Amino acid sequence: MNIQELSKHDNPMDYLREPLLEYVIELCDNILPTVLLDENEEPYLSTSLAPKTFAIRYHKGLISTSSDFRLKYDNDEWIVNTLQKLNYDRNKFWYLLLFVKDYIYTMQYKSYKTGTSSLDELMLLWNVVNENEENAEIKIYIDKKHQHTISRPTSIRFLRTALYNGMMKMQEEKEKISITTPLIREYKQKVATPAILWLFKDTFYKFLPEKYPRGNAIGEKTKILGKANFVARLLYITEIKENYDDPIKSSDKLKSDINKYGNSDLDKYFNTVYHC
Repeated sequence: MNIQELSKHDNPMDYLREPLLEYVIELCDNILPTVLLDENEEPYLSTSLAPKTFAIRYHKGLISTSSDFRLKYDNDEWIVNTLQKLNYDRNKFWYLLLFVKDYIYTMQYKSYKTGTSSLDELMLLWNVVNENEENAEIKIYIDKKHQHTISRPTSIRFLRTALYNGMMKMQEEKEKISITTPLIREYKQKVATPAILWLFKDTFYKFLPEKYPRGNAIGEKTKILGKANFVARLLYITEIKENYDDPIKSSDKLKSDINKYGNSDLDKYFNTVYHC
């Protein structure tokens, strides 16, 4: 079974059996997991549905897979040697690169920026209750006058479960997201380029090994890229950021541009393609 055939299936489990999606699945389980409830109504993280979305978009031709792009990837000896050093399969990593490129594209062009939503407020409350269940005390005020206090651990525990169930229901009602999530500006809000460069780096850093092998310099002797240069090189061949014409110098320039953006407000953007 290849990805083209896989895209025709409805069962999400089919995607877990596709070897070419191994790296995509690993990354998505980290950055886009599915949240479910166990038999005790406790939340737990499950396999992401994002690989299925990716495979369907790939099958429909919504993801750029131009021959020039693939040739750049296959013929770049810096990338080839670095992948070999990291013991990564080149074909599996190609699909990972395609996914990240599409994830970045949809964040930039198919997302909207939100204010503090009802869901955000409930999530903040749930986090406080969940972390302080035995010592929590909730006071309710109406017109600044105290009306009621909830302090019994059992009541707090049931309230925590009710909050979680309510949040799950809100997440399921995607078509009503604009009701529960106030928009700051127009529906589709283009994310600024510095944030996109940062997101590309941050996404790959969540996949690449923390104990990255040495090879910080781009040099003729090793042709092995350090982590920052490797990510910049991948960004260069995707052409997400244009106007970089020399591969080696561009990698340094891209790395510099990425590092200029230290903090991200991307948690305030809702990706309409990959976020559930």
